[in-house]
Amino acid sequence: MTVAHYDGHTYDFGKTPKEDLGEVVKNIEREKPLKPTSIFIPTTVSDAVDLKSLETDNPRLTPSANNILITLSKQKYPHELIIGIDRAEKPVFDIINKLLPEFPYRVVTIWDDDPRILQWQKELKEEHNYPILGGKGLNMWKAMGFAFMEEDRYKDAKPPVFVAHDMDIHKSVYDETFVPFLVHPIIHPEIPMNYTKAYYERVTEKKGACFFTARLRRGLFASFLLALRYSLIGNNLNVRDLRDYAASFKYPTSGEYAFDPNLIGEMLIPSDWALETGIILNMFNKEKKIGQVDLERYRHKRTPLSPGNINDGINKMGIEVLKFFFRKIDAIGCKDLSSKSVYENLKSNFKYFTEEMLKATLYVTKNRPRFDFDPEERVARDMFLECFDIAYKTYKADPAELSQLQNWENVPVAYRNRWMEIIEDQNPLLKKILK
Repeated sequence: MTVAHYDGHTYDFGKTPKEDLGEVVKNIEREKPLKPTSIFIPTTVSDAVDLKSLETDNPRLTPSANNILITLSKQKYPHELIIGIDRAEKPVFDIINKLLPEFPYRVVTIWDDDPRILQWQKELKEEHNYPILGGKGLNMWKAMGFAFMEEDRYKDAKPPVFVAHDMDIHKSVYDETFVPFLVHPIIHPEIPMNYTKAYYERVTEKKGACFFTARLRRGLFASFLLALRYSLIGNNLNVRDLRDYAASFKYPTSGEYAFDPNLIGEMLIPSDWALETGIILNMFNKEKKIGQVDLERYRHKRTPLSPGNINDGINKMGIEVLKFFFRKIDAIGCKDLSSKSVYENLKSNFKYFTEEMLKATLYVTKNRPRFDFDPEERVARDMFLECFDIAYKTYKADPAELSQLQNWENVPVAYRNRWMEIIEDQNPLLKKILK
């Protein structure tokens, strides 16, 4: 039993019973004047709207997006909802806005492909050397900029508690408990958490059978941490502490988390697909109170493996997670990572533990009569070994490059103001509450 557990790095809050939802929401509503809740949902157009329906006279949201937005529209505790929409043309962005239900609080939609935003990003990259890379990290960073600037611009604004989750969460698992149980440990006045992260069991169903997913967490992240533990650099005190810290997260790559207003301004954000890994590794040794919340079971759209294509799917994610980890290890002072013997030893261990993780998945599957073993597990194992080599070569070519966006406290004021003006043009109602 892990409830009420502290391992030296994170506090485990376990699963909050659903019958406690009413009291949890009351606590959140009571603290709203001091700690308002800002919910952020990053999405691509394909996760927000049924693409085939756009070819008809009856466009509609995807089932997951519709369920999430209808569920949130029935809640009164949030201060606002921010939706960052990537890869959408302007007419589609307008359609999505028209499909949104009515909300009892502010909704801000951000069209990330607005030519003014693209120009703004281009100038940040060229004039200030910001690593502007397309991905969820950049989407989230821009939304955090809006939340960071709110207090200075709007009459009704205070620094919010920022909650993030994806738009493709399956309707069978997303309900009215999802956000409150995740954010409550930060908002409750007697719980000093700065950051909470979800963990859960990842399961999908197809053709009447159940399959484990979470290939990246098990096959790559967990295997890498074990390999690091038994490697030639495993006894380096800094490496050991970083490894133990990262291993304390039950689902380090989960995309559901919440953090307090101070982190919004000071957090460094990877702009690529290493977002979740980068956030937790960047909090290492920062004296933050970190909690984990059990959301029980989770389903969302499954990311394709994409073997042979390093620019897409799980392959791309695996490479970016590992190269961030390599560079973080280098940044904490372990320069031995660049030696050939350390690389070969670490890779050998990584190969061994990816095989053991595959066996563990097989054993657990056999122990559950309703489950089948997914042959993709073996493909993923082989692909992760290739990810390891590519990520290491990228690290070796530039050990110090973490590809992180500046925290918003350090973004030049002129750029902050331009950013807010663009969002206010996209959301005219914001201009009515300017100070």
